[in-house]
Amino acid sequence: MLYSFTGGTDGSHPGFTDPVVDAAGNLYGTTLAGGLGSGVVFELVNSGGNYTYNNLYSFSGAADGAQPEGLLLKGGKLYGATFVGGANGLGVVYEVTP
Repeated sequence: MLYSFTGGTDGSHPGFTDPVVDAAGNLYGTTLAGGLGSGVVFELVNSGGNYTYNNLYSFSGAADGAQPEGLLLKGGKLYGATFVGGANGLGVVYEVTP
C-alpha cells in the first residue's frame, strides 16, 4: 500500500482510472469526492519508494467542475475532465501544473 485515503481534504474514492507516473516515479491521480467536496487531483511524491501525499487541486463543484475522471501527463502538466459541473453542469476539461 502506498497511501490510504481518509475522505477529508485528501479526497475519497480514487481509482476510476489508473494513476499516471512521471520520470521521477511520482504518481498522479484523481478522486471522485473529498477535498472541497467534489474531488481532488493528487500527487504521491516518490522518495526512495516512500510516498508522500500532495493535494494539487480540490474541485468546488461549481464552475471548476466536479468528480474528475481520467488524467493525462503531457509536457509537465496534467490534463483531465470532470463528469459534472462547469457553466452548463455537464463537466469541464482542466489543466493542472504540478
